[in-house]
Amino acid sequence: MKKYVTGWRLSIIGIVIVGLAALIAPNINEGMTYTQTISMFVLFVLFLAGVELLYRRK
Repeated sequence: MKKYVTGWRLSIIGIVIVGLAALIAPNINEGMTYTQTISMFVLFVLFLAGVELLYRRK
């Protein structure tokens, strides 16, 4: 039986990937600043926290 990454582990992996993208994107694209990418990262983390809370309340 295969074990898939699910639940909070998947959220942590998503946060790490999006966080790395938020740090790398301003170096690649001149149109994006760290302020924009970090704010989008914070919104993503808040969204995932909300989804986790809704999942736990069901």
